[in-house]
Amino acid sequence: MRKRKLEYDGAIFVISPLTMDQVEKYTEPIPDFNGLDISAKRKALRERTASLLADSLNNAMLKDGPNPAPPENPWTVQSILSGMDLKTFGNLQEEILKFSELEVKKPGGAEAAVEEPSPESVAVS
Repeated sequence: MRKRKLEYDGAIFVISPLTMDQVEKYTEPIPDFNGLDISAKRKALRERTASLLADSLNNAMLKDGPNPAPPENPWTVQSILSGMDLKTFGNLQEEILKFSELEVKKPGGAEAAVEEPSPESVAVS
């Protein structure tokens, strides 16, 4: 799997793009999102983004091959939410989305959502 090394103020992160299954997961709407109050919406978006970050960071730890074993010390939603600052959280999200060829709907924030690429951008000739 492709990997990219990122450094923010001395902290080093290695990311990989999302898999096809992961892209599908993150481009699906959050169930009942419009019925949630603002606090619940923020929490849902924050947890979804932390999950996206964990998937990318964990993908980077996988060995290449058809059935790689999961990483020994995987990133989790909780480890990201409790141990990562807002700027790093937002920067990693934007880099992972770009590396995965996804478009950022609300760039520059930790609550940015993702959108599937247009058919023209994924056309194979």
